[in-house]
Amino acid sequence: MNPAWIRYAPFSLTGLATVAAVGGVGLRVSSDLDLTDAGSETAARWGEQLWALGPIVVIPFAVIALLLVAAAVSVVAYVFAFWGFRLTRRGDGTLHTTRGLVSTNSITLERKRIRGARVHQPILMRIPHGAKVFGLASGSTRHPMLLPPAPESRAREVADVTLGRPGTVGATTVQHGPIAHRRRWTRGALSALLPLAAGGAAAAWLPGAWRVAATVAAVLLAVVAVVSAELRYRNLGHAIVGDALVIGECAVARSRTVLEFDGVVGWVTRESVFQRRSGVLTLIAATAVGARRYRITDLEPDAAAALAAAVLPRTVEPIRERTTRVISGESAGTT
Repeated sequence: MNPAWIRYAPFSLTGLATVAAVGGVGLRVSSDLDLTDAGSETAARWGEQLWALGPIVVIPFAVIALLLVAAAVSVVAYVFAFWGFRLTRRGDGTLHTTRGLVSTNSITLERKRIRGARVHQPILMRIPHGAKVFGLASGSTRHPMLLPPAPESRAREVADVTLGRPGTVGATTVQHGPIAHRRRWTRGALSALLPLAAGGAAAAWLPGAWRVAATVAAVLLAVVAVVSAELRYRNLGHAIVGDALVIGECAVARSRTVLEFDGVVGWVTRESVFQRRSGVLTLIAATAVGARRYRITDLEPDAAAALAAAVLPRTVEPIRERTTRVISGESAGTT
């Protein structure tokens, strides 16, 4: 661990999640101790004073205060969780990690059980170009962390060196074409309707400046929903590098998953009603590692069949051949 990596802590969602959890627990405790009624008058008085200041003062102050508190909590959590982090590879290829300031957490992974790696870059962490790395190990229901939030270049290096596959994580992926692009934008447009409807309903009963603030917030959220559609499409993709499959997840957060062919035990295809109408499907790699299912979204059927055959040729090719013969025979009979 490099102490300079602490600068990536405020860009994770850990602080916001912790603040929300602490706030929820605080409300529950105050309710159990009958402190809610005692503080209701004070809270109401403060609420009236804040309301009188107007949205131009209240909203920026609330956002800045929340971000500062979340950033501070994230830094403290990062130090406690990852201080002294060390990733070691032993002579037999076994990986060993240790981390923790107060309590030490150690994980040991046999190299033969590692079937891939995942480089995850949350949306906020893309601002300082940070990322974290998880290992995909058989027999584990969770992804053991191989690197806490650190520089993106370092994260890719750790993933490549761990798997012994230089340049694999950063390989150029194949995008999924205009149908997948259109589906992302369609979902983004539909997602934008919810904040617009909520903003319209709020503006109907809010007074004065608060009505304008609700309208502006609704428009901004709608724009974010639409823009996120393009991010989801750009992150979506796949590639085959040697005997490894690289999957770019269809999400706002950028994630690259590398799966070795030996870690894939089968394929699942899934078609929703809307996918079937559009002529695409979701190809799911079934594995015995980590989440056990890794999705490749909105592939055309021919591309999905070719990809499945490239990863598991002995399993898929006979099925493709039998299917081709059946289709050819039916066509001949019809003719």
